[in-house]
Amino acid sequence: ALPISGFARCLSVEMGFMSFCVSLGFIFLAVAWRGKAVAVLPTYQGTCKPVHRATDCTRRQLTTVPQDLPVDTEELFLDVNAIRTLTKASLPRYNSLCNLSLRQNKLELIELGTFFINRRLSILNLEDNFIFVNYTVTATAIKSVQTLRKLDLSGNLLTEEMVTILLQSQSSIESLSLARNLLMRLDSIVFGSLGQMKELNLERNYIYEIETGAFDAMRRLQRLNLAYNQITCIVDFSLTQLQVLNASFNSIEWFLTDESNTVFELQTLDLSHNHLLFFPLLPKNNKLHSLLLSDRKST
Repeated sequence: ALPISGFARCLSVEMGFMSFCVSLGFIFLAVAWRGKAVAVLPTYQGTCKPVHRATDCTRRQLTTVPQDLPVDTEELFLDVNAIRTLTKASLPRYNSLCNLSLRQNKLELIELGTFFINRRLSILNLEDNFIFVNYTVTATAIKSVQTLRKLDLSGNLLTEEMVTILLQSQSSIESLSLARNLLMRLDSIVFGSLGQMKELNLERNYIYEIETGAFDAMRRLQRLNLAYNQITCIVDFSLTQLQVLNASFNSIEWFLTDESNTVFELQTLDLSHNHLLFFPLLPKNNKLHSLLLSDRKST
């Protein structure tokens, strides 16, 4: 039998060893738990390129919106892909989205309810698609976006009738591009709801007639691009708030301003590459500092 002191020493050693084993066990458990914790953290491993809160999925041969992108994405670029339809299931995952670009896809349809959860969407680029195919349904979907500030519908084979429907109740839009479409004649109905508009691009259409009052609803309009159309004259020009007007590369023979004493904010007027018969009749009270008349074909 061991003496009491020897037994105590053995017991002490045994207890110490057990304590060491228990401590070691806790260390292994902690390491293992940490490893599992790291493993469950969401890490994007797809083909798109997320940078901060912007994700670039350009030229990825996509036919649908990827559902494995970071959920906090605020800017999503899906340019140059093959997406034909946006459905209700396309975007709910990305409820922080502010900027969505679908330039150069094959987009024909945006279903009603697609943007239901995207309450912060302010920029929508639909340039060079096939919006004309199902424009009435797409118009209803876009109409639901009450926060939209900038909309690009360039290159979608849209007529003025289609544009009128697409822009119904879009009172929040400040910047709109309708370049490279099929617009020919503009009246007051087309832009009637765009009271906040500041910048409008209508270049490279087939516009030959602009009725009096066509732009009257846009009382905040500052920049207007009418270049590369078929306009033959501008008479009774009365957009007093406009700062920049580009009407180059048309067939304009006359440019006549309202002869009132109203102060015009116009600073830049581009009438180059036209068929002016006489020097343009400018506003009496203007802030013009740039008048472009080069290459005019005057007689």
